[in-house]
Amino acid sequence: MDKGFWDSQIEYLRSTRKQMWNDDYFEFLVKVVWKLDRPIKIIDFGCGYGFLGLKLLPLLPRGSSYTGLDTGEALLQEARGIYEQLPYRSDFLLEDITAFTPKPQYDLAICQSVLRHLPDAVGVLKRMIDAVVPGGLVICIEPNRAMEEAGFYSNGTKEEAIDRMVTRKQRWDAEQSAGGRDYQQGIKVPVYMQELGLEKVEVRINDFVELLDPSSRSGGENRPDRLELLFKERGIAPEGKVENIFAVNARCHMISYGYKSDF
Repeated sequence: MDKGFWDSQIEYLRSTRKQMWNDDYFEFLVKVVWKLDRPIKIIDFGCGYGFLGLKLLPLLPRGSSYTGLDTGEALLQEARGIYEQLPYRSDFLLEDITAFTPKPQYDLAICQSVLRHLPDAVGVLKRMIDAVVPGGLVICIEPNRAMEEAGFYSNGTKEEAIDRMVTRKQRWDAEQSAGGRDYQQGIKVPVYMQELGLEKVEVRINDFVELLDPSSRSGGENRPDRLELLFKERGIAPEGKVENIFAVNARCHMISYGYKSDF
């Protein structure tokens, strides 16, 4: 994929990031699971417009800092424009994360939906580990497409998830063989972490479930554009009028994390 590709996808990134987290669960991870209760230095591999920093920094003690790495100049410019209006210490660097040579100075290295796009995900994970101090935390948030497919239901199609899997897997395998995305990356990352020597490796699943409701009676979103995108991503032609279709979409992003050895 061209390094500048995501520069043209800022609005797509904004819209999809909204469907990735429940704020209360993110806060639970930060404060209860990871216990980030002191000022820390964060580095974000493939930061985009700085979404993860915007989620993390308001929950962290004053004095925390955020450094974002990306190859997209427009994305970094967007990020700088956002953060210059905020009271947080931040820095955005134009870097190729597959070649970046970090110094072990950060307390937390993190990425989201990045490794799946890279031919050498393990190499980038190794660089993330190299970036943190002994005892530092490494977090990778990656989807598993098979789980996402199983988590989609709509009354706008008679096709069951299990029926879609065969044709989807053929397409995913072809894409991966051609150097594209690894649809199973999310479920592989904790194994990579173990193999690279991280300690106390654990895995959680994002709890966000998207409910699209054309009536808005249930509290779900009335988003015909979003519904059309979900059908398009699955290669499904909706049956009936979009304004009469409901959908449930469980994102199923896997949150893998581990700690760098103190030795």
